[in-house]
Amino acid sequence: MSVAVPRLRVAYSAGYTVPLPEGHRFPMGKFLALRQILERDGIIGPKDIVEPEQAPWEDLALVHTPEYLYKLRHGALGRAEERRLGLPWSPALVRRSRLAVRGTVNAAWMALEDGVAANLAGGTHHAFPDHGEGFCVLNDVGVAVRVLRRGGWIRRALVVDLDVHQGNGTAAVFADDPDTFTFSMHGAGNYPFRPTPSDLDVALPDGAGDGEYEEALRRFLPEAVTRSRPDLVFYLGGVDVVAGDRFGRLALTRAGLERRDRWVIGTLRGEGLPLTLLLSGGYAATPRQTAELHAIAHRTAREIEGRRHEGDGMKSARPPREQRAEEAVEAARGAGYFASVTLRLPSIEPEAVLASPTVGVRGFWQSGPHWIAHAGSAAEIDSREGVPGPPSGDLIAWVRERAARLFSEPWVLDLDGEARRPRMHGGFAFDPARRADREPGFWEAFPGARFVLPAYEVEADERGAWLTVTRRFAAGTSGDLAIDRLRRRATRTREQLARLERHGATPGPVPSATAIEELVDRRQWQRAVNEILGEIRSGRVRKVVLARSIDITLGRPPDSAAVLTALRTANPLAHLYLMQFARDRFLVGAAPELIGSLRGRRFRTMAVGGSTPRGSDPASDAWLGRQLIDSRKNREEHLVVVEDIVERLRRGGVRIGKVPEPALLRLPRIQHLRTDLEAETRPGTHILSLVEKLHPTAAVCGDPRAKALEMIRARETESRGWYAGPVGWFDEGGNGEFAPALRGGVARGPLFRLYAAAGLVSNSRARAEWDETRVKLQTMLAALGVARMR
Repeated sequence: MSVAVPRLRVAYSAGYTVPLPEGHRFPMGKFLALRQILERDGIIGPKDIVEPEQAPWEDLALVHTPEYLYKLRHGALGRAEERRLGLPWSPALVRRSRLAVRGTVNAAWMALEDGVAANLAGGTHHAFPDHGEGFCVLNDVGVAVRVLRRGGWIRRALVVDLDVHQGNGTAAVFADDPDTFTFSMHGAGNYPFRPTPSDLDVALPDGAGDGEYEEALRRFLPEAVTRSRPDLVFYLGGVDVVAGDRFGRLALTRAGLERRDRWVIGTLRGEGLPLTLLLSGGYAATPRQTAELHAIAHRTAREIEGRRHEGDGMKSARPPREQRAEEAVEAARGAGYFASVTLRLPSIEPEAVLASPTVGVRGFWQSGPHWIAHAGSAAEIDSREGVPGPPSGDLIAWVRERAARLFSEPWVLDLDGEARRPRMHGGFAFDPARRADREPGFWEAFPGARFVLPAYEVEADERGAWLTVTRRFAAGTSGDLAIDRLRRRATRTREQLARLERHGATPGPVPSATAIEELVDRRQWQRAVNEILGEIRSGRVRKVVLARSIDITLGRPPDSAAVLTALRTANPLAHLYLMQFARDRFLVGAAPELIGSLRGRRFRTMAVGGSTPRGSDPASDAWLGRQLIDSRKNREEHLVVVEDIVERLRRGGVRIGKVPEPALLRLPRIQHLRTDLEAETRPGTHILSLVEKLHPTAAVCGDPRAKALEMIRARETESRGWYAGPVGWFDEGGNGEFAPALRGGVARGPLFRLYAAAGLVSNSRARAEWDETRVKLQTMLAALGVARMR
């Protein structure tokens, strides 16, 4: 019986081709020509073409800076920037670049399922995080790796860049990424004239031909594979190495190019490595001739896969190639069902989990002895996708409805294991109407609401520890196959965590700070405080919580796990949180209070208001605590919070019993008045419905809420974003925990913005409130290794 040779799946869009000025040197016509050649030769058919959508701006922000993306989005590139790019800006060019990036992401997904797939564009290796150059607008490989890691599809990647030009932009993107190995073999005397070092650079002299090229490739490619141990390979098969190329200075023959592609593809696929083919550069006499050279790699890949396919004998245990490719694309689009596997872990500490390499999206929650660490994304809820409106109540209800829809999808659980479903982790902006995510700066990755259903989740408490692995599978994938795949993934992850625990692994240190900047000076602060106090004393409001912020510059982008570990060490009684949606964009802190915790019908919350520093010795500490309890100003501030919580719950049908007298909540650098409140809720109550009633509490906003919020909007110059907003988790049954994102900061690359606020009541004094915020800032300053502020 003959065995059908599999076709090659490719990503392609007619939008890859856009108009350029007459005589422009970039061969824009090669993309369509390549598709036509592959169809002509029977390498692909209509069903093999997956048309990408535009890459979301959020995905691009995994690699590129907000400033650069803003310029691209709004046509704000300067003349010098356009000259460096080599292409004139236009909306069509931006759309084309986003399509090509998504094409690489799709091709990578299909390669993981099929073994090999291609994007009929891509390989834009001169695009840096903050600018484009050399005809490269966006770094498609950089975004693809980060997207795949965020979803938990891969951990390690290898970039094999055989363009005649050194991959300087890709090297810069992954300079601090130990899990992405960049290998570039290129011409020594060619652009870029100041290369950014790759993990392995091989520079060949001008005029190097087939023999010298092949000798270097056979020597160094195996080294790159051995050193990288990749889960996925991106092959940038530039054809500008061929003699006569307008921008190349090497001298390969066409036969030499064919041998190159055959040896590279055969070697990588012989190792069983999934392979994504990308075009990169090529500047032959015509776009058609360039496309003919690019087609060599695709033709070779199909031939090699055909031989591998025959060798496998079309085993019945392996789904057909077309079905597996469709599964990858369907899974990316959200079709099919979820599957989940849970394994019990040996005793483990959070540091071992946090020391695992970052996968883009990850997070952490700890309340007392109970902690949850998560990584990757099996599904997300993002308010930028169809939210009805900005009011926080509508937003919270919308998230709950979307979560209910997600949890109601089909699930396949491992009945031989613990059969747990993971939780949704995320949070809300303090003031969704402010739309801080639309402002260039720190909050682009933090919209009004965002929650993640993790690909990996580790939970631990006094009873033990568990690892849950979750994926979405296409409807055509059997449940047994899905569970088998997840068991293997979970077992590998458990072994990795066990090694880290045995070796006492911990995250590295936090980089040293190089600068600190007050965004609001003391006089501005005191003026704003005095204006609000005038409103309070006139009777218009009872309390207003005013925040201020400072910026810390670190020597390099910090590891979120390092900052969190420092916070955990110094703040064991706090509610610790980490929300990370990109490698260098995260929110982290140690909140002193809970908005609420719901387990079954038991609801707990706490009122925290009024504060004073800790003493330098037990006697002074006790004296300061007594002063706090006896302080009329602090008791008034605290009473406002207690009454606000009790009344809002009462109106929602939740009745608090007897309210106890406030006690002291002693934290490392500050102590507060604290009142713990408990209630039994009605059956079917969801934690989000309680958060909806309580947020924003008088502890973070004021009383009455609407008027206090109006004053905050008028007088705070910097948007709060998620600062003081609810962060936490909830599960399918409506259980969950949320804290206000206090005593924290948000990172953007090497920059950290810290926030602190003071509750203003009639007896407040501007100078004392400034000092109070200074004490509150010490929680994060200490975690960042910054000395006390004066």
